[in-house]
Amino acid sequence: MSQREGSLEDPKADSSVSLLPHLEAKIRQTHSLARLLTKYAEQLFQEYVTAAAAAAASTGVFQAKVLGFRVCGLYREWVSRTEGDLSQLVPGGPA
Repeated sequence: MSQREGSLEDPKADSSVSLLPHLEAKIRQTHSLARLLTKYAEQLFQEYVTAAAAAAASTGVFQAKVLGFRVCGLYREWVSRTEGDLSQLVPGGPA
């Protein structure tokens, strides 16, 4: 093995090993930032809901409409699954 071959092999091995701690640190940092962003988004949404509720109280708008968007999605999913189950159990049931 020549000096040139040895010098080519070592940097590759060293660089791949030395990158692992750096990549792990970046992954941890990204995960931490994602959690922080989620926390801030939840706080911002809560502030919006609170402000919308205050505005709704003064204008008479139904407050649950703002809070119900997620519930409506879950309800639609539940109805779809239930109808699918019923169509298998009951002949001529909802399709």
